[in-house]
Parts: sequence; C-alpha cells; structure tokens
Amino acid sequence: MPAEKSLTKNRAEELNCDVWQDFVVPPFYDRLDLQDARKPRVIIGGRGCGKTMLLKYLSHQTMFSPNRKSIPGSAVNHIGLYWKADTQFANLMYLRGLEDDVWHSAFNHMAALMLSIEILQSLNSISKSEAGIISKDDLKSISFPKVKSYDSALDTNFDGLLLSLEDRLANFQTWINNVRSMAAPTFYPGKHFLVSLIHSIRQTIPKMSEALYFVYLDEYENLRPYQQQIINTYLKHEDVPFIVEK
Repeated sequence: MPAEKSLTKNRAEELNCDVWQDFVVPPFYDRLDLQDARKPRVIIGGRGCGKTMLLKYLSHQTMFSPNRKSIPGSAVNHIGLYWKADTQFANLMYLRGLEDDVWHSAFNHMAALMLSIEILQSLNSISKSEAGIISKDDLKSISFPKVKSYDSALDTNFDGLLLSLEDRLANFQTWINNVRSMAAPTFYPGKHFLVSLIHSIRQTIPKMSEALYFVYLDEYENLRPYQQQIINTYLKHEDVPFIVEK
C-alpha cells in the first residue's frame, strides 16, 4: 500500500465535525425523524456502522458548514452539539478521596462548561454560513446578563463570555488533576446554566426565537455508571430548548 494511502483518514474519529463534503446521505435518511424530533433519541449500532459520522453530520459545524451553499432559515430549529465523552478524563472523576456528591456536581459542571462553549461556537458557525440569520457584527451586540447569577466574574458579552468559559474549563481540568492540592472551583448547575444561556440567545436574536439545541453524545457507554445516570436524567427530563440524545 502506498504511504499516502496508508495515512488516509478513513474513520469518522479522524475527521473534524464539519463532514458536509464527506458524509454520504443514505437513501432512507429522509424517512428518519432526526431533524424534526422533539424527544430524545438513542442511536444503536455496531462498531464501524456510522454512528459517529451521523452525529457529526447533525452537528452545527456541518449543518452550517461554509461548504453548504443553501441553508434554510428553519435550520436554527435544530442546532446540533456534538459531544464525544473523554472517557480517560471522565474516569478521573471518581473516588480519589472525594465524596460521590462532589463528583456528581463536578460532572454537571463539566457538562455546563463544554456544552456552553459549543453553544457559543454554534453562533460562530451560523454567522459564517450562508444562512443569513446572524452576522459577525450581530455577535458583538449579544448580551448574556443572566450568567452573572451563576458567576459574578463572568463576562456578559459574546467574546468575553467565550473566553471566560474556556478559562474556567482549563481551570477545571487542572483541578481534576490536582484535587488534593487545589481548591475546587465553583460548580455550575449543569442543565440549568445551559438552558439559561439558550434563553438569552432566543430573547436577544429575533431570528433565533424558536432555536432548539440537541446534544449528540458519542461513546456514552464508556462513561462511569453515575455519569450515565446524570445523562439519563437529562434524557428523562428534557427541557425545550435543550434536548440530549445519544
């Protein structure tokens, strides 16, 4: 096999989340209700059957891809957030001298940080796409005053909030690796934080007043049991405009 062929990216895990030019839409796709669903879905299949590729196809990076030349305004009614569980990192959130309730709060905090960053990144994707829903200038006018209720040190403008959340994620990752020598950060209340963020978007951007966000969790089966229980609670008590699928 030629060297260049042996290094070809032929697995979904090796591709970024924008798979608009790579995903082969199956002939039965239009018979599925994934784009219209308002309830959680569980996608089951054997290794290599295309689960990851499908979840990436449903992500905001693909649905609002710069390579997609025609995007309907209704696309904001189904904004996908692809989340692949980092099982090695998730495994660190267990025992190590801390009580179970601390790890439950820590996992919810991690979900809040990672998914809120993705929510803000989805606005970037939309602004760079052909959808014509929001522009880069619109992003500068978005305000998220409610985040102050969770953390008074958070910025409320788009760029500042994104940087603040990225900094807090880095701090959280550092704490996870030094739980015995560092003070725990302030934990955000997971889903409540995310729903509040989405409501701010819907109230601030008229064309996104009906926006729905869907979390596509990959490799759920590799999470720890208590982490799966938290995700299952998200699934059971779904809150429009935030729905979790796996």
